[in-house]
Amino acid sequence: GIGIDCLQGGPGEDTLDGGPGEDWFVESARSVATGWLQLSDGQLSDLGSPAEVDSLRGIERAALRGTSGDNVLDASRFSGPVWLSGSDGDDTLIGGADADYLDAGRGNDGLSGLGGDDTLLGRDGNDRLDGGAGDDGLSGLGGHDTLIGDAGSDTLLGGIGNDSLVPGAGSDTALGEAGDDTIASSDATADLVTGAGNGNDVSAGDTLDIDPDLDTVDDAFNCFPVWAEALP
Repeated sequence: GIGIDCLQGGPGEDTLDGGPGEDWFVESARSVATGWLQLSDGQLSDLGSPAEVDSLRGIERAALRGTSGDNVLDASRFSGPVWLSGSDGDDTLIGGADADYLDAGRGNDGLSGLGGDDTLLGRDGNDRLDGGAGDDGLSGLGGHDTLIGDAGSDTLLGGIGNDSLVPGAGSDTALGEAGDDTIASSDATADLVTGAGNGNDVSAGDTLDIDPDLDTVDDAFNCFPVWAEALP
């Protein structure tokens, strides 16, 4: 209907129509061992067992959640903002063209923001975070992580562990935080980097200390308040 609607499919193949307004579609992978969801503007394909396809109309935003196993959550063909949430396994989360929020959960995960101003959280495990285009915020949190700024003006926070931070072509800021971190810039004149955390850090470029705020998908809490418990 008119306004913000929250739509979720059930067992089997569904057709969901949000109508006018900014509508959310939410889905969790159904295969317990491995979750594999592919989202586009017109459909969601669950490639687990059994495979299912939901048809979507009038959906402007989406939130996908994985299982406790290894997940692939792929929203690269979706034009609106997405919230992707992994779990305990080794997950692959791929955002789309808009401003996305990717939360890896536990495990050794790979996150790709692609377009838009994205927020990527690694959490526990040895994770690889790539912001892609846009002004992104990347935080490794726990584990030995690799953070890649790519294009745009990005903020890279290593967190706990021995991390590798790679600012990209834009005006990026990198902070190693705790652990023995490496901060390497391919364009040191464009990047503001610091190893000001605890540990023996190796950095390249100019120095600046900052404490940025990473954006979250706050609007999603109204539809899916239980998911908010996973946020720091």
